[in-house]
Amino acid sequence: MNLPVYIFNTETPFPSIPFFEEYYLLPAGFYDSSVLPSNNVTVTYYDFNQAALNFKKLLIEQWNCSKQQLWEIVKDLKINSVYSNSGTKNFEDMTQREKFDANWYKLCKTKDVFESFFKVKSNTVKFIKYDIVKNPSLDDLIQNNTKTKYMWFSNCFKYEYGEDTDIQTCAYTQFIKTANDYNLFIDGKDVMLNNVHGIPKSG
Repeated sequence: MNLPVYIFNTETPFPSIPFFEEYYLLPAGFYDSSVLPSNNVTVTYYDFNQAALNFKKLLIEQWNCSKQQLWEIVKDLKINSVYSNSGTKNFEDMTQREKFDANWYKLCKTKDVFESFFKVKSNTVKFIKYDIVKNPSLDDLIQNNTKTKYMWFSNCFKYEYGEDTDIQTCAYTQFIKTANDYNLFIDGKDVMLNNVHGIPKSG
């Protein structure tokens, strides 16, 4: 299956995220540039889609944070790149470049969103192929230490390419328990696509 790689993302970062020592992030879009601090922290990108991880790794290693170079990278890669219609009229009739341009201007609210990606590049970064729906206990992903931890999981537990609804609901329940055990600050959406922020309460 040629799984999609999300070049941009539409989620709005949770305001006033405190500082953490470890960050566990999906590679989709540029959410990372909004939540990571300027400090050099440990960042682990995880995803069940290896193409998405490879794309993020390429950006961190090679992208100069300009729009034109990003487009050059996207168009040269053999990936299933996906864009949001963002309310754009006649979106399906647009070329890939037109969709790219529309997403660049509509999903980047401030001109420094991409310049801030430079701080992403300055961190200690790891990439792990990992499916949190199939492995909600987070074994082999989360480091078992005393450092403060943040995890962005987006809509992983209600995702069209994932498992059926019952499996995703059961996995989400286990994920919440795990997050509590690790004292993990989580940021994303539950199985009903409601926003979830913070450290889960026991019980």
